[in-house]
Amino acid sequence: MDQDTENAQAFGSPRYARSLPSCNRYFMSLTPLGHQYKPYSKRVLSSLGRSLQSTTRSPFSFPDTTCVQTQKVNKNTIERSSKLSTEVFVDAGKLFQVEHTIEELEEALGKKMNYRSFVEAVNQIGGDYALMLTLKKNNRALYDSIIYGGFFPNLMMGSFNSSLDADYLKSGLVLAKVYMQIEDNLYAMGGHLTWYYLDHKTDPLERMKERSISTVLHQDPFLIEDTLHDISKVFEKAILWDKEEESLEVLKNRVALIRYMYAYAMPNFRGDGAIGDWLEMIIYHFHGFTDTQYKEGVLPPFEPLACLQFQEYLDRYDETIDIAPLDEKVHDVLLVKNAPQEARKDTKIILSGALLALLIALMLSKWIDEPAF
Repeated sequence: MDQDTENAQAFGSPRYARSLPSCNRYFMSLTPLGHQYKPYSKRVLSSLGRSLQSTTRSPFSFPDTTCVQTQKVNKNTIERSSKLSTEVFVDAGKLFQVEHTIEELEEALGKKMNYRSFVEAVNQIGGDYALMLTLKKNNRALYDSIIYGGFFPNLMMGSFNSSLDADYLKSGLVLAKVYMQIEDNLYAMGGHLTWYYLDHKTDPLERMKERSISTVLHQDPFLIEDTLHDISKVFEKAILWDKEEESLEVLKNRVALIRYMYAYAMPNFRGDGAIGDWLEMIIYHFHGFTDTQYKEGVLPPFEPLACLQFQEYLDRYDETIDIAPLDEKVHDVLLVKNAPQEARKDTKIILSGALLALLIALMLSKWIDEPAF
């Protein structure tokens, strides 16, 4: 079937598929918030600026310390912790230009590497998610050097934007890492990367908020399966929502959690914006809110990405969507009106399973043939 979109074959193709050649598998997936997405970048930079504002500094200097903020969301059955860690790289162009050895890599991985050089070894293990997870756990500095070593210096040199434009002058980089609680652990969901510039005339923090651009760094591929598994649990809870016992706010919070986690995970090379929309609308239509629509001017996949903490997205969720009044006829048919409570619950579970199966069949079927670690 002909497609009118660029790289259409990548739609629904998983980012973490083990069948892909190693050179295409790893690692960093980016969403620059420039051009038509710049309003979302402004929101990210405004939040980032607030998180750095309390740092002690002189008027024309930039904060040079790591800031960590942790929030506990406990709102209408949503109990999650989230964390924002902000790191400032004063000279990112040189930061990762450190000589590493195969011996250092072998020690971190706990295995012998039969390669001629460190670069050759990195190129090979880059597509092995089990090894990359081990490396991240055992030697975070080495892991960061491998992941960001080429990207940070290139960004500093202006490869993403014209370095001749005054807006894109850079003195250093700022990396904001976003974490969300899954089960009992905080998982790295991804983050945002931007730059700052010192001209010794203006406040560089204010300049960053006005003139820099944020780039979303999506979740590491080896964490995506755990995230999708958690999303499936929240999806089931959203399907099992009962208007007789729970408020609409409870349903909205569950859907918002799905959208937030799915946006940062970005499981596929392309198509996740549409899949996220479908998941959201399927849930509301399933419960009879059949005329639900996104508000004008809103880009739903980018709304979660503009929020550095989940609570921020929860607070803004009503600004993204108009949830239509409940269509009682649809709701009664779906819930088998007058049926016993347990029978209605069983019906919901069956239907939720059918909806998930349909989504998998339509968009995620390529994951089925993937071997486990």
